[in-house]
Amino acid sequence: MKSTDLSPVDTPDAQLIRRFLALIAEGFENPEGIEAVCQLIIVNGTRQYPIVLRISRDGVHVSEGLHPQPQTRVVTELKTIAWLVQENHRLDYRAPELTRQFRVEGSAELLFMLVVALLRPIPELAQQYQAATEQVRPAYRATAVERIAQPTAECIEAALSLSQPLIATGLDLPTPYQHWGLDRLAQRYGELPLIERGAQFRETLGQFVERVKQHDTATDRMLRGHHPAYTMGCVLPEAMRADFIPHFFGPEAYRQPQLWLGAVAPHVAATKLHRDPRPALLYQVIGRKKFTLYSPDQAAALYVMRAYNNHQRCWVRPEAPDYQRYPAFAQARPIEVCVHPGELLVLPVGWFHAVYCLDSPTMSVTYFLKNSHLPSDQMMRAAA
Repeated sequence: MKSTDLSPVDTPDAQLIRRFLALIAEGFENPEGIEAVCQLIIVNGTRQYPIVLRISRDGVHVSEGLHPQPQTRVVTELKTIAWLVQENHRLDYRAPELTRQFRVEGSAELLFMLVVALLRPIPELAQQYQAATEQVRPAYRATAVERIAQPTAECIEAALSLSQPLIATGLDLPTPYQHWGLDRLAQRYGELPLIERGAQFRETLGQFVERVKQHDTATDRMLRGHHPAYTMGCVLPEAMRADFIPHFFGPEAYRQPQLWLGAVAPHVAATKLHRDPRPALLYQVIGRKKFTLYSPDQAAALYVMRAYNNHQRCWVRPEAPDYQRYPAFAQARPIEVCVHPGELLVLPVGWFHAVYCLDSPTMSVTYFLKNSHLPSDQMMRAAA
């Protein structure tokens, strides 16, 4: 296989790779001061382009060639690079169709850092986050989340229009939450495909349940992009949806639901601090979860990440705050709420949240509302 330089000629391959590297450099952040080397090999037919990416506190430094001892070695094809550049506004770095495009030796966390740096939002989404951050809402001053027994769809819509989180209790669901446990899930849905990470790792729900049963949360460690015994919001198999869908609005109102199933130590953030661009309804099925919420206007104190394309993550960790590195976080005003089995957390657009599993095993299902069911601009203005 022939090794080809980028610099001497301005070929389409070289232009594409330079664009890819420029996007990484533009979006890359490293406030935690990680220092490492990633060797990237980009293959196009019989040609290969070896790139060395040196990660340091002040950015990522790029050079051509081979490094003798990189912490991570990544091989991918040029067509994958093209896909990453063209689709960076919709990439999901956790999705199997993305992870299977790379052959990784060494620390996958370095690859994760680089892929995240590629992400970019569409302008409308960035404007939506900005509007939620800059608006002045009475709900932003709340110190607790109200529990409402058997709210109507109109009540849910009103709360979303006011940007006011709430917890719905006394839900009427097709199958009561008391029906479900790991064994019942495996008995009914054990053969369903559930998790896929690359071409080498595929797992049914039944296989995953067995792994959860054997997982020791005392030695827990959350990895970037996935967790050893937690589904991290994988797609809820279609065959399961009728048992867990909230009765508000109707099935057509929701986007593809996410499944959060597994075992996570309570001191570890099962979902790190972030915000979502759509209203979310989280149905808690098994175990309790604690949510640490921050109103959208607190973005500056939470050190949001520059590179994102959908949910926007934060650098700070509420469970282990580093006030020396993130001093403004000391002024943040959290709301802590426990969501019990059978309850539904309604979370408006832009509310930051970190999630902790107080019990294991745990199971939640999240539904995001489609655009057609979002509060209208007129309603949002009237509520402001």
